[in-house]
Amino acid sequence: MDNHKLCSYCAAIDFEYLQNPTVDSILRLNKGAEIYGEYPFKFDTSDLVGPRWRLGTQQRIDESAATCPLCRAIVAVLDDSNLRSQKSALFAENPICQADIYWSAALKPPSETQWKLPASVSQGRFDRGSFSFYLRRMSLRWHSFESGESLEPGSIETTLDVVPRSWTVLNECFQTLDPEHHAATADLFHDERILSSQQLFGGRKRPALIDLELPKCWLKECLANHGQNCSRKDGVRKPKIISVFRLIDIEDKSLVEFQNADLENFRYATLSYIWGITPQRLQLKHGNLRALTSAGALNGTVSKTIEDAITFSSRMRLPYLWVDALCILQDDDDDKSTQIGSMGDIYKCALFTIVAGSGHDAEAGLPGLNLPRTAEQHEVLVKPATHGRPPIRLLSTLTPRRSHWAHYAEDLHWSSRGWTLQEKVLSRRVLTFTDQQLFWACRKCQWWEEAFLETNLAKTNWFSVQEREFVLDPSVAHSCVPEDPQAQVWYQLARLVRDYGERRLTIQGDAHDAFSAVLNECTSFVQEPFLWGLPASARFEIGLCWEPYREGLARREGLTTLPATTLKRKVPFPSWSWIGWEGAVVIRFEDKYIDEGIEPQVLCYILRNSPLRLVKVSRVAADNPRHVQVNFMIQNTKPTTPLAITLDAIYSNCPGLTPDRMSDTPDDELLFFWTEISRFTLSGPVKRTLRTSQRDHEIGQFEVLDAEGNVVGLTGACRTTVVEARGVKKDVEFVVIANNRPIQYPPQKIVLQVEQRDGVAYRVNIAEIREESWNSSIPNRVLIALG
Repeated sequence: MDNHKLCSYCAAIDFEYLQNPTVDSILRLNKGAEIYGEYPFKFDTSDLVGPRWRLGTQQRIDESAATCPLCRAIVAVLDDSNLRSQKSALFAENPICQADIYWSAALKPPSETQWKLPASVSQGRFDRGSFSFYLRRMSLRWHSFESGESLEPGSIETTLDVVPRSWTVLNECFQTLDPEHHAATADLFHDERILSSQQLFGGRKRPALIDLELPKCWLKECLANHGQNCSRKDGVRKPKIISVFRLIDIEDKSLVEFQNADLENFRYATLSYIWGITPQRLQLKHGNLRALTSAGALNGTVSKTIEDAITFSSRMRLPYLWVDALCILQDDDDDKSTQIGSMGDIYKCALFTIVAGSGHDAEAGLPGLNLPRTAEQHEVLVKPATHGRPPIRLLSTLTPRRSHWAHYAEDLHWSSRGWTLQEKVLSRRVLTFTDQQLFWACRKCQWWEEAFLETNLAKTNWFSVQEREFVLDPSVAHSCVPEDPQAQVWYQLARLVRDYGERRLTIQGDAHDAFSAVLNECTSFVQEPFLWGLPASARFEIGLCWEPYREGLARREGLTTLPATTLKRKVPFPSWSWIGWEGAVVIRFEDKYIDEGIEPQVLCYILRNSPLRLVKVSRVAADNPRHVQVNFMIQNTKPTTPLAITLDAIYSNCPGLTPDRMSDTPDDELLFFWTEISRFTLSGPVKRTLRTSQRDHEIGQFEVLDAEGNVVGLTGACRTTVVEARGVKKDVEFVVIANNRPIQYPPQKIVLQVEQRDGVAYRVNIAEIREESWNSSIPNRVLIALG
């Protein structure tokens, strides 16, 4: 480690902001002491946007690297990130660089403990008796030089109302390091060698190969002390039976098969990985099932990732491993249906899930298990010990992020695949292997190799990890949502739906199956079933108001991969469901949307067969075809309300929908409701800027014109290819599904743009039209069949 003095630019940085708490300071807080005056126990509301310092031009930093150790580390971090080539135009201009120190985590007291707010501190936004301190890391950002901009060393005055430049950022590049901290031991959480003067939550040197005592330590702590947070939600053991359950026997290197198995009786891991376009070396089929049950059958015959997962499971002392390619018959639709139907339970009952987050296919393996990781961590002494204060050392992080809120798995190819989301969400514990380090996530804690986080003295909430972790569990509360368990679940589900839409499926027909375990899990919390991803309850009609997120959608063509419904055949995806479209969507499940003024104006019925019948969507959970009187359902009955629908009403108002045609229509495909319909003109599309907390997005939308050519509304975002086609004008039909009457804006109608084919309407887009303009169009009242 080079201890040369820092250059004048780097020496101007106040590294005290980066100080982490010592064991002694946390113990004193837990005993009721008041600590104030030194970071991280220093209250300074002026740093809400984070203090910043000029580092000069990148050329200056490159030249200074010969003598300044921090400049040298910055150059190394920049080169490791490959940012110069990715942003070659910017770096060709010799951009300005600055260092930011901003909150990375909230430091909180352990359960059933409160920390005192010092009496000398103005209460302000802090709640006396319970509050958080903050841990900080240092980030780097670059921007083009602006005329008149100072290049002198020193701090930069920042305020919340500063208009952001177009930045190129590497977030959390450097963390503090206490070199006296021990490496992994058999029990880090209770290591008696940890001194009271040692700092917590700082950096840690990551070895080239994983020290397996570390994940063993994490697992041991979770099993011993996390209780129901990471086990069965209700504390009651409920059998989870699957008719056929196959596992890899770790010791024998073979498949074993169990009949009518209770998953809770097995100690096994699951594997979540990417199949990729390279064919798997070995898949389970009827023709090799018997052979693969022989001892040693899997030696040297499976893909590299599966082979490494077997090795890791063995070193973690597990007897079994579940892998889809070898535990599901790949040439048997019935077996696939059985296993996919139990997918949620298979992942929930596993001791942990291994996420193979490296590479693009099943040959990538698990980095750090047998193959050394290569990235270096750069250590810098930035402030020597003075007057009893310990020195401050920085350690570069292994994977700086391009966004402050980006999760460590966000850029993994594994995170772009559709099936992997529910595998992660349903797992109680996850060990994620990335190119450079191993991460742990359970329902209570997150740990990783490059930081010392193993302590029970205090809790940390890392903003880019906990708040961005994908879970479906009301006990894992998000700070921006009311503590009500159901509110938490609906918020979490909406996030999952949006993320799932941004993922890709090799087989589009898997779209529902790859998310079905998430929906089943949600049902277990809220006691509401789902129809094609929308809650079959009083929330259904507001759920129809889903809209594209930032970019337009493409209709998901084709049929389901597996046979479905009572007709036992492959079926199309309905246009009214977000699952019927490719792309990210915003779902309106949560109560807040009703509070904000959205009022559904339709009452939906779904068509079902065997026998042919209409079921009010909110009553789907009570539907029992064995108790339906066929003759009664097909004959005319008087509607009980103006929105009620009968089969005879369909025959009268939808002449193309005959009894024979509907009897051949799959369950849950056709949606019926009374509504208003009218025609307007679409013009555009026009480009608009959508501002978010991270960056601006260009989106395309069509303007809705009335008969006089006035703009009276906007559609949802449309596809980029459509945006390029300028000057389009066409007359289209819209149907009302809800009113939107927010307090601060004029009332709107939330409408679906539809197109009619053979007596059935199909959703094309969503729009909002001014209520006054809608009423002036003299709409007609019709019975809509939405497919």
